[in-house]
Amino acid sequence: LKTLRRISPDMRVIVVTGRADLEARARVKGPGAYDYVTKPFHPYTILEKVARALGKEDNKKRR
Repeated sequence: LKTLRRISPDMRVIVVTGRADLEARARVKGPGAYDYVTKPFHPYTILEKVARALGKEDNKKRR
């Protein structure tokens, strides 16, 4: 994540992990992940998070 942030500071990274504990969350959110998803997950969960990351969710609220 740190390397990705250096290359593209505005990139929004969504991490998929098998761990749901607070330590795992801090480990991915701390270095700059936009969000994370724990396995198993429903495909729509990823779609919602990607939409938010791209700002589409905010655009819907403004309409």
